[in-house]
Amino acid sequence: MSSYPGRKRLSEKKSLLRAPPPDFRTLTAEGGPMRIEDYPRPEGDTGIGFHWFPDVFHYHKTNFDTFAHILANLGASWLLLLSEPAKPIPEFFIRGLLERNIEPIIRVYTPTVQAISQQDLRQLCQTYAGWGVHYIHVFNEPNLVSEWAAGEWEPEGLPERFMDYLLPCLETMHSVEGIIPLFTPLSPGGNYLDLDFLKAAFDIINARGKRHLLEKMAVGIHNYAFNRPPDWSQDHLGFRLFRWYDEIIRERVGRSLPQIACENGVRPGEQLTADYPPIDEELHARRSVEMCQLLMENQVPNYVFNNAFWLLATDDHQPFQEHRWFRDTGQPALPRSVAALEVMPRHPRQLGPYISIPSTIRVLMPDGSVEVMDLDEYLKGVVPAEIGVDRPLEALKAQAIAARSYALAGPRHPGEGADVCTTTHCQVWRPEHYARTDQAVEETRGLVAIYPEPGATSAAAAPVIIRAFYFGHCDGHTRNSEDVWMQALPYCRSVECVRPFPELFGHGVGMCQEGASAMAGQGASCEQILTHYYT
Repeated sequence: MSSYPGRKRLSEKKSLLRAPPPDFRTLTAEGGPMRIEDYPRPEGDTGIGFHWFPDVFHYHKTNFDTFAHILANLGASWLLLLSEPAKPIPEFFIRGLLERNIEPIIRVYTPTVQAISQQDLRQLCQTYAGWGVHYIHVFNEPNLVSEWAAGEWEPEGLPERFMDYLLPCLETMHSVEGIIPLFTPLSPGGNYLDLDFLKAAFDIINARGKRHLLEKMAVGIHNYAFNRPPDWSQDHLGFRLFRWYDEIIRERVGRSLPQIACENGVRPGEQLTADYPPIDEELHARRSVEMCQLLMENQVPNYVFNNAFWLLATDDHQPFQEHRWFRDTGQPALPRSVAALEVMPRHPRQLGPYISIPSTIRVLMPDGSVEVMDLDEYLKGVVPAEIGVDRPLEALKAQAIAARSYALAGPRHPGEGADVCTTTHCQVWRPEHYARTDQAVEETRGLVAIYPEPGATSAAAAPVIIRAFYFGHCDGHTRNSEDVWMQALPYCRSVECVRPFPELFGHGVGMCQEGASAMAGQGASCEQILTHYYT
């Protein structure tokens, strides 16, 4: 039997997609929310970005001339810049970036959370909009004590007080054509937990009747990886912080909003988790490349727009100099990381198709009632009931993705107002949960298997979620769907199975659960398992 030591890309026919919730309305003259795909991105967008100097002073021609070619050599498409509230960054600087297809993200700098002149802010936004800037945010990390003036910090009612400052600014920015306001980035964790702060802030937007602001708004994030690998998922403190934020946003907005990185990356010497080594120069280079590749290879959701690596440059003997990629002269301060990005193969992000995934599912219960469940809570009852618990984790993850796809492929009980039932007619569901199967569901959150709609000419066109059939075990090969039922499904073709039994158990179409377990035991990933059986 062959082994499966590494991960491979999915076939052109069938792929996995991490997708946002349902909302396909466009921004029209009559109003309505913008779609994710309609938010501006720079031409040739690689997703690579940096945070400029941590001050408002380095906007001279010599600064631009020093770093313009450096940014080009690094493949940068995004750059976070600090701006004074009443004085724009010089026009030549902004236009020079835009001419090089680098999207500026403007942070209006104030030393603390404080009142901002709305007249000055409107004039600033109008100026920037006239030059072609799109993304602007005010304030920074308001869930930190250090971002408030002395005596202003008080956790009780903190989000309400912050929104008193922020909402007028959002209104002003929203009113300027071409400008897309960002919700202020929060510090990961923070003195006031960022997740709780974000929940409260969006609840306030709803409670105060400001939902119109959400029609064209993005969310700034500081998704530092710390010393954790980019796929860290045990909590939200890591590169994939956006998953937790998106869940909060979807619950309160009804759809995903773009998440724009304003600071992220890894910082030399950092060690948040003792199980992983501190960030040295070699690890800094490797992690930076990995985070760039995740965006370029469409391994993050479409609502994640960019990286903004902290920190491009600063002067000697200034704060944060130990984090800088370059000295102010343009000489590399982290030469391994600079060299790694310069030689890394780069290409524009290939944004995948945009599929809707609801956060809930309607379940027809045995007593005839219909219960609305959280989708992943439902799956946590399906996976152990369908495949058991004592299986390799990658097999459990393949089962979780297949079950999620099956459940979302279309309602099976429309007459009863339900999507699925709890029996073998759909998928067996029981209320019992187990740690291993819960882990499989959580680590595949938002992943489904997709296939081009009949008549589509490419895998990126008009995709649909597949009805991911599965069964117990086979006799050496699975069955074509038309040999069992009437319909020929292009993703349910007969394939050989690595674990044959004397006879078939089940309908034989789709994924063989025993075969999936055997493949996982040989080292196959959940993606490789699904690619094998749905092809």
